[in-house]
Amino acid sequence: MPLPKEDIDATTPKFLRDKYAIVGVGETAYARGSNATTRALATIAVRNAMFDAGLKASEIDGMLSYQSNDSVFSPFVAGDLGIRLNFYMDVFGGGSSTEALVGIAIGVIEAGMCKTVVIFRSMNGFSQVRIGGTGVRAALPVSGDALHSRAYGWQSAGQSFAPTFMRHMYEFGTTAEQIANVRVAHSHHASNNPKAYYKRRLTVEDVINSRMICKPLHLLDCCVETDNANAIIVTTAARAKDLRQPLVRIRGVVANLGWAMPGTGSAMVMRRG
Repeated sequence: MPLPKEDIDATTPKFLRDKYAIVGVGETAYARGSNATTRALATIAVRNAMFDAGLKASEIDGMLSYQSNDSVFSPFVAGDLGIRLNFYMDVFGGGSSTEALVGIAIGVIEAGMCKTVVIFRSMNGFSQVRIGGTGVRAALPVSGDALHSRAYGWQSAGQSFAPTFMRHMYEFGTTAEQIANVRVAHSHHASNNPKAYYKRRLTVEDVINSRMICKPLHLLDCCVETDNANAIIVTTAARAKDLRQPLVRIRGVVANLGWAMPGTGSAMVMRRG
């Protein structure tokens, strides 16, 4: 792969903007009791993404995933599908890791380490390891980093994020009703999605009147725990033009390391055509 000319800064947004694309999306059903392993779920999701893109196993050579000690590793999924990997990485991360991994996929393709990357997340988030703090995770001994969090009540996602919400309310006067509007908007989107587990449109009153989980977060402020897997495929826009789906270019990826709570936040912008 030829190196950029000296007068081109390959780190600038202009150089990478629209150069890469999402070419395939795959998922499993969303269930509470999948009766399947995370390996099986991941394999189905990646296979569905390959079919969506019109790609064969021989045309994928990179794989990324994220988890919290609750999922399968990439080489197993690749082996099940006959994919020979030139690069793979499984990271420890949370919900915004998908966008960050899209940025990493762009980076490893740009570096010439592989040509087409599939990213997946597979979890039995209801029947096995529940992010809500119950189930398998709650039964584990307290050790390692958990000594600094779980011992003080930071076990679930809601418990971990609650102090950040409280600080925002203190600093800016944010109300519980304003926070509830996030879930109201999500429920409206879900009502139009045939794959959504819950399709009923909620009101602010529904959210506020649901039981308190960890102040200021109510039950309906929290996300639904389900068993499922999802996958997306990233490659160059030039390659994407020959594939099955309309071109969806990646305009940019941005991330930051938060100080209020350990972890990263990331976002991604895309455009069609």
